[in-house]
Amino acid sequence: MDEDFITLEVDDDGCGRLQFELPLDVTDEEVAYIKSLVPRAESGLLELLDPNTGEVVFCCTPVLVH
Repeated sequence: MDEDFITLEVDDDGCGRLQFELPLDVTDEEVAYIKSLVPRAESGLLELLDPNTGEVVFCCTPVLVH
């Protein structure tokens, strides 16, 4: 696998980028799953949702660094 990072573009007034560094042993199936996650930005939170279940699988509070 030649990808070291996955970059998620966030839009709809919460625009920005979230970049994940991948472990060396990540599988192609895991990368495909991460890329399939649906971003949702609400109330200062960034959530990634499983596209099949709608379940939140990742949540963070982004901080703007000047």
